[in-house]
This record gives sequence, C-alpha cells and structure tokens, in this order.
Amino acid sequence: MGRTIAVTGVSGYLGSRVGAALAADPDVDCVVGIDVVAPPAAFADVVEFHELDVRDPELGKFLTGADAVVHLAFVVDPMRDEAEMADINLGGLRNLLEAVEAAGVRHVVYTSSASAYGAHPDNPVPLRESDTLRANPDFSYAAHKMESEHILREWARGRDVAVTVLRPAIVFGAHVSNFISRSFEAPRRIAIRGHAPPFQAVHEDDAVAAVVHVTLRSLPGTFNVAADDVLTTDEVGEMTGRRAQPVSAHAARRLAALAWRWGQVEAPPGVVDYFTYPWVLSNDALRSTGWAPRHSTREALAETVAVSREHVTIGSIRKTRTEWRRIAAAVAAGVAAATVGVAALRRR
Repeated sequence: MGRTIAVTGVSGYLGSRVGAALAADPDVDCVVGIDVVAPPAAFADVVEFHELDVRDPELGKFLTGADAVVHLAFVVDPMRDEAEMADINLGGLRNLLEAVEAAGVRHVVYTSSASAYGAHPDNPVPLRESDTLRANPDFSYAAHKMESEHILREWARGRDVAVTVLRPAIVFGAHVSNFISRSFEAPRRIAIRGHAPPFQAVHEDDAVAAVVHVTLRSLPGTFNVAADDVLTTDEVGEMTGRRAQPVSAHAARRLAALAWRWGQVEAPPGVVDYFTYPWVLSNDALRSTGWAPRHSTREALAETVAVSREHVTIGSIRKTRTEWRRIAAAVAAGVAAATVGVAALRRR
C-alpha cells in the first residue's frame, strides 16, 4: 500500500511542484493539498485538495491518515502588517503541529531558509548545519524562519515524530517570482561599497528534489540545500547586465528604511545586510544521504535573469519593457502637447 503525503501551501510556487513530484512517485498513493487558493489547473487532477487556511482549527481532520506532512505554507514576500505575517507564519506552524499530533502523523518536513543563519561579517564560509542561527531581526522573513525552527525544536522534544528541516539557499529558476528575483529587474543594482559577498542559489528543480528526497526516505535532521558553486559580485553583475550603483552600507540602510516606510520597495531595511555579508552554505550533509544538485548557481541565476530581463521594476511598480516604452511615449507626447500649448499662449 502506498503512502499519503499532505502538503500545505500546495498552490504556491514551490508547493505545486513538490505536490506534482510526490504524486508522480509510484510509492505515493495520495497527495493531500492544503492552501487558501486552488492549485494550478494542470496539477488539480493529481491532488486531493482542501481550501483551508493553515491556521484553521479544523486542520487536523484533513491530516488524518497522512504518513507525512510537508509544510510549505509561508509568506515569502514581506508584509507591511508584520503582526499578520507573524500570525500566518508562526501561528500557522503552531496550529499545524497541534493538528499533526491530533492526527497521528509521524513525519514533519519543514522548509526553512539559509537566511535563518543571518548575514554577518563573521559568518563562516561555508555555513554548516551546526552553526548558530542568527537571523537579522529587522528582516521579517528570515526572523520568522529562525523562530519557526525554534518552535519545531521545542515541540519535537519527547514526541515520537520525525522532524526534517531543510535550509535552502535562494531558490531561483525559470518560474520564480518573488521580491528577490524582482530586485534584479531594477534599472540599477545597489552595490554596497567595500563589500562583495559571494552569491549562492539552488535551482528550483533541485529544491523540489530535496524535499521529495527527505520526505520519501523519512530522513530526520537538518540539511542545507544549495548548489555546489558560488558567484562573485562582478559575475552576478555581468549576468544581470545591470549597472552597479555603489553606496555605503549606512546610506543603503537609510534609503531602504525610507523606501519601505513609503511603500516603494518590497522588503524591509534588514535585507540590506544580505547584500552586504556572506551567507554561503555547505551541502555536504544532504549530499551524504544521496541527494545531489543537478544545476549550478550560474544556471539557476541565468534562468531567472532570462525571465526578469523582460521586466523593469521601479520602486513598487513592475511592468514589461514594452509597457514602460508605451508609458514613456505617452509622457513624451503629453509634454510635447503641453509645450505647444504654452508656446501658443505666449504668441497670443
């Protein structure tokens, strides 16, 4: 008899791919999908879907009979209502764990993030799973990932439930669209003067493979998920084709704080540290279990850049290059008409 796997956040960017990969495995009989929105149409036929908020007290009855739960329900793009974001990310996790216990699920897989290590000048390169988590507190996404791991660790003590934590590097690929990938669409990229941290990613297919790998093998423990290679700041600049605008770390933080307050950027000022200091991962632990990345950081970034090249994001406004050209043409026409009008008035 095959296994039943529940996936929260199943309609999301990573969740839909994880759900589809699990459903395609011959050892899996059923994938139970849980999300607040329906999954993509191409995936809807292979999942037993339930439209449900991960904070719903009725969650447990939808997990009954599941052998494992993959928890992917998480707010990635930072929200301005930080209390609501924390309630979804942390309150949702606490509710899930109560549901897991009530339903008798024996394995929980949680996707954390490399950002939970924090970005600091004294970070070891590379970071290993035994290194202390020091997420930068004014970057809510990373802070919530770190706190989620603390919640999981405390909950797991004394319980006969296997817990797996994955800490992926930045997930990139042809289908990614989040505040990190959109940062490459700005007319200019910000370079922190005096700092050139290495850049590391993991391809979306390798991230999905890692989740499926630990889930089907019931592997407990904590594992970094990353490509083998890293890129220099100059290499990233060459690949993105965006001219660098050097600024001091202090100025970058002040500008980021103002832009965040005015709603002109998608991430709080704490994200500046992640463009300033290293947070590169070793993937040795997960490799030792039989997983290996099939794509490099360079390949993952190249796919992301190929898609993002069609867009330009200025502040909080994202449009295709064609749309920006139309706007520019309309503005130019308006200016020309106004100029003609003013000249006519002067003649009169």
